[in-house]
Amino acid sequence: MSIKTRLKISASVLIVLAMTMIATLVLMAREIEEATEDSLIADRIVKGAGELNVLARAFVSGQQEESTGAQWWDRLYSLASLFGQAPLGDEKQKLLLDRLTSTNAGLKPIFNLILSYRALGSSASGQRKEIYAESEERLAAQLLAKTQEMVYDGGLLVKASNDTIIAVERRAFQVVLSLLVMLIGTVLLTFYDLYSIIVRSFEKLQDGARVIAKGDFDHRVDLSAPSEVAALATTFNEMGEQLNVSYRSLETSRRRYQDLTEFLPQTIFETDRSGRLTFVNREAIRVFGCIGEEVVGRVDFLQLIGEDDREAIGDAMARSMEDRYVTRVEGTAQRRDGGRFPASVHISPVIDNGDVVGARGILIDMTEQKRVEQRLQQAQKMEAIGTLSGGIAHDFNNILAAIMGFTELALEDLADWPEKRFLENVLKAAVRGKDLVRQILTFSRMGEYSHKPADIGPVVEETIKLLRASIPSTIEIRHNVSPETLIVRSDPTQIQQVLMNLAMNAAYAMRQNGGLLQIDVSRDDPGHLKPPGMGPGAYVRISVRDSGTGMSKATIERMFDPFFTTKGTGEGTGLGLSVVHGIVQDHAGFIEVESEVGKGSVFYIFLPLIEELPSTPQKPGDESPALEHGRILLVDDEPDIVEAEKAMLERLGYAVVGSVSSLDALKVFDKEPERFDIIITDQTMPEMTGMALAKKIIERRSDVPVILCTGYSDVLSDEEIRKTGIRELVMKPVSKKEMREILRRAMEPREEKGPA
Repeated sequence: MSIKTRLKISASVLIVLAMTMIATLVLMAREIEEATEDSLIADRIVKGAGELNVLARAFVSGQQEESTGAQWWDRLYSLASLFGQAPLGDEKQKLLLDRLTSTNAGLKPIFNLILSYRALGSSASGQRKEIYAESEERLAAQLLAKTQEMVYDGGLLVKASNDTIIAVERRAFQVVLSLLVMLIGTVLLTFYDLYSIIVRSFEKLQDGARVIAKGDFDHRVDLSAPSEVAALATTFNEMGEQLNVSYRSLETSRRRYQDLTEFLPQTIFETDRSGRLTFVNREAIRVFGCIGEEVVGRVDFLQLIGEDDREAIGDAMARSMEDRYVTRVEGTAQRRDGGRFPASVHISPVIDNGDVVGARGILIDMTEQKRVEQRLQQAQKMEAIGTLSGGIAHDFNNILAAIMGFTELALEDLADWPEKRFLENVLKAAVRGKDLVRQILTFSRMGEYSHKPADIGPVVEETIKLLRASIPSTIEIRHNVSPETLIVRSDPTQIQQVLMNLAMNAAYAMRQNGGLLQIDVSRDDPGHLKPPGMGPGAYVRISVRDSGTGMSKATIERMFDPFFTTKGTGEGTGLGLSVVHGIVQDHAGFIEVESEVGKGSVFYIFLPLIEELPSTPQKPGDESPALEHGRILLVDDEPDIVEAEKAMLERLGYAVVGSVSSLDALKVFDKEPERFDIIITDQTMPEMTGMALAKKIIERRSDVPVILCTGYSDVLSDEEIRKTGIRELVMKPVSKKEMREILRRAMEPREEKGPA
């Protein structure tokens, strides 16, 4: 039952009781009023009876008979009239009134008899007079007795009326008291009922609130109560559910914030207005080497900054809090052990209720970024070196082409001269220069690398040739390359770069006193100590040993770190061993180092062996000319190269038409397209490139072989050359023997191939 219904019922009961009490009081008041009126009438009757008794005494005694008689009759008549008007309702009072009425009615005959005997006695004498006198006395006594009885009965009537009043008053008091008790009881019962319901309900709600306040947001209040309180409990539970949702959302946000602050790889901090740290995340503790309790509330943020930058960063923090804006400043941070690192500090004010209460920020370790920037700068330098090498290589190869061509021609003409050895040395030097340029281009080349099966021995031997021209003569180079074919999937250029970097580092370690550089290549010895993580398969082992200054344990631990170097300023970039390590890992290989200060170092490189054999170019069966009367159109913008190559080709048995202009050569070809059996053209020419010339020639005659020669070009790709239809791409300079083989391949019938 609802509280509203309970209150309605209680109010109805109270109203009924109150109305009953009021009605009872009204009825009792009427009864009291009637009883009071009866009492007044009875009192008047008593007074009238008393007066009548007095008159009767006076009449009997003979005093003032006439006036007394007249008064007697007046009182008697008024009393009779009063008896006739008395509305007494009580049975006892009616009986008393009847007695008084009958007594009053009996007085008149007695009074008249007294008057008669008194009149007879006044005229009689003797015995008759005495008899009349005795009768008068006897009647007078009756008259007095009856009036006295009337007075007594009147008193009883008054007493009965008063008793009636008292009884009515007592009954009214009892009824009112009962109704009042019922009224008060109803109020108390209603209050107790409501108190029990409301107080117990609110106690449960209060207990539930305490449980929720302790963090149990899943707690629910179960009330078996009226609908209003039950609705309040439902609302309370809904509030708890909303609090639970809000708490979980807040907890999720808190955890997300905590995760962000604790797991971000940057230092996150907060300070008060004075700059004292109030919060640091886990990364700050790791980076600065301290415990959170040692820092929070005890250390100023600027104590984490290097002394040289404290003033600038402190001013930036003060301006951020003063002007309420976010700022960024760079400087150096200082660890607990005194170590420093470059850092970028982002600072913003902490605002609470409109007031700036501190600062919040992120401190980012810029060490890696600085390394990347340095690496980028180094890469840009290498790119510039590569571009410069390409430009130099183009011109130098053209020069070598003329030198080698004319030298070979001279050697053929001076075959019997004793001075022939001088020209042979010139030719050797030119070939060495050619190899050196090719190695420089290979070393400085940038782009994607292709891992293909290759015999590692020739790659090492070719690199050693390049090293002999780069390392001082005070350092002896020895090598021991296994004659066994050791096939690895690799990029020869990267392997050369690894060997070059290791050899140059070894040479630097022996720069003062010289020494021995030993490079060995062999199948891995099963008994050799292998690096951790190295699988059980077959490996080739390349060792680079030097007799230099060696390395300490601390240097060995950091030697593969990018930009770490023990060389002086301007003597090294710190990238060499980092690049070596990256290349070896890229080849699925391993690297191991043994070194001791003063006893030199040895680097072991392990590369996985494979069974797949590398493709080898087919060697020519003989050196006879491909054609005895072939016609060649030779195009190059360098007159010396045209002259040398024309003479070389003519001695091979070809008829040659030379041209130093690509446009002129195209005109010659257009006049007689069928005249020429093969076209040899340079790539880099001022009027029209060799590639463009080849396209136009092939458009006019698709079956003519075209050989494209270049000193260096980074714009040519195998795919583009294949699509154009060019048969061969030749790197200058070219020897007579190489030219013969190139012409042989170019003149072979082409195989028709479907689309790739």
